[in-house]
Amino acid sequence: MLELRGELRDALHLMVPIAGRPLHAVYTAADDGEFADVENVLLYNVGASATRHLVSTGVRFERAFALPPLAPSGQQFAHHHDYQLGGPATGFAHWQMRESLASFAGVRLGRADKPEHVWAAIRAQATPPAFDHAHLARFAVRLVLRPGVGGPTNSLGGLGKPVLDGAISALHGHDDLGRLDVVSERLSANSPETAQNLRAALSDNQWAVLGFRRLVRPFGARGVQWNPADDLCVAAEIMMGAADPRCPGRWSLSGEISAV
Repeated sequence: MLELRGELRDALHLMVPIAGRPLHAVYTAADDGEFADVENVLLYNVGASATRHLVSTGVRFERAFALPPLAPSGQQFAHHHDYQLGGPATGFAHWQMRESLASFAGVRLGRADKPEHVWAAIRAQATPPAFDHAHLARFAVRLVLRPGVGGPTNSLGGLGKPVLDGAISALHGHDDLGRLDVVSERLSANSPETAQNLRAALSDNQWAVLGFRRLVRPFGARGVQWNPADDLCVAAEIMMGAADPRCPGRWSLSGEISAV
């Protein structure tokens, strides 16, 4: 597996970026009921350094439930990674976005490098979703991240995962009430919000359009670990937008989560 990862990294390093074309990645495997976080499979587990030069415009990735194409040798393998520059002009190759579950626009982010900053900003600035029951099935996410004028560089870099995890987490309810005080205190250590406000945000049922789960847990001596249902996220797009003059020196995030 380590050798396979090394070969994937080498191949990705050899890809030449094309201006205006996002990286489009697809993981194909039959639906065997096993847990699979497609973003981890295609990007995070391979390593951000291997794709950093390919995502200045953005990144789009999908899970395809099918047998992979035959290898050049004619052999049938169970798993397949595909990376291209471009893909469909709009939308996804294997999924169609249907009913909108939630959306937000122009959410100002002081930081975008950790899920908790994205989660807190969406909860504080956006309107709770109007969807009237929990959607516990597969979904797709489309996000646009815009740098502020005079602020961060116009590159996704390693921000794709924390931004995606934070956006999905914002649409979950947290059901681990026994450790709610502990995680709220830990979150407040790196947030302008008080532990009391963060506790209220974690307990806010209006946002649980993607259902309830043990969303955040203590991790290590002082940290937390987020646990959104990203195994149900079968398609995602994170694009870089033009600089947003309304939020100098910081990021602006807009997005939509839809049934597929």
